[in-house]
Amino acid sequence: AASSSLFIATDAGTVEVPLSGTGVYVTPPPQQQIAEILAFFDASVAAGTLTGSGNGSSASGRRKALRNMIEAAGDLIQQGRIEDACRQLADAANRTDGAERPPDFVEGPAAAELRVRIELLRSTLGCSN
Repeated sequence: AASSSLFIATDAGTVEVPLSGTGVYVTPPPQQQIAEILAFFDASVAAGTLTGSGNGSSASGRRKALRNMIEAAGDLIQQGRIEDACRQLADAANRTDGAERPPDFVEGPAAAELRVRIELLRSTLGCSN
């Protein structure tokens, strides 16, 4: 909800017109969602709220692999290969779910939000798998 006033100045004086309305959420297109997921991913890594899981260099490798999976899903969407993108995104979501199998690629406070964003994109695409 939002409200404000419109002031119209005339020779006879100023007239105030109250305005109000309610906005609606519009799901962004898939390519925009990919860009927003990647921006969230990068910001979370920079803030330290999303880290790779595992020991040593494997943690960094897993984190980078997950980002590459999300980028690849974007490429598949752009190519019109929605079913393949759905599979790629399902695999990415499974790498952020906290379940033992398959092992997660990332951990930290932002991992759950990352999964939600991936699942929202899957919903936008109409993924069934």
